[in-house]
Amino acid sequence: MQSIEINRMDSFAYFVRPLLIYDDKCTSCLKFAKYVKILSHGWIQIAGHYYSKISLETKKKIFPTNYDSTKMFWLIYKNTAYGGRSALIPVIKEIFRGLVKTINEKNDKLKHQPDLDN
Repeated sequence: MQSIEINRMDSFAYFVRPLLIYDDKCTSCLKFAKYVKILSHGWIQIAGHYYSKISLETKKKIFPTNYDSTKMFWLIYKNTAYGGRSALIPVIKEIFRGLVKTINEKNDKLKHQPDLDN
């Protein structure tokens, strides 16, 4: 089961990792979300609007009760939520951040391996 870390700071939620909430009743939306997760090497978490417990809890904490957040996909990170087309550039930015984090982690692992040549 997927879990998301949400820190409460004063009156708003602070997300430690980005969360992409997508329409899980739409196959092309599901493909988009899966590609985002794969390209970011898992840095961006994904959750469906309708069938994900994480998504339902997150939307309760962020959006007003009378707001229909299912009209677009959302990227939620730190204390900001980007929706629809305005979320595309932040999604691309977070994909690159995930790639860089993965490369840095691999380099760190290589640096800390014992030298087997000697």
